[in-house]
Amino acid sequence: MIDRVSLNRLIGQALENNKKVEKKSATAEVSREESVVEISATAREALQGRDEDFSAKVERIKQEIANGTYEVNAEKIVEGFKKFFP
Repeated sequence: MIDRVSLNRLIGQALENNKKVEKKSATAEVSREESVVEISATAREALQGRDEDFSAKVERIKQEIANGTYEVNAEKIVEGFKKFFP
């Protein structure tokens, strides 16, 4: 037989689990909504002289970001910073 204390504890755990699920769901929605890629006017001007391969690469990366499959390579970022901050 379940006593009143055990029942309250089970209800509390169920409510807590429900809050966690709702929080994860809300976080996932926010993450998807914030995954917007925009290119500044300066970047667009710089890209005008580039070839079609570069545009295809940009489109591929935008799709990967939108799908949540883009992986950031920290080593490439560090190498890029080294060019500007020797």
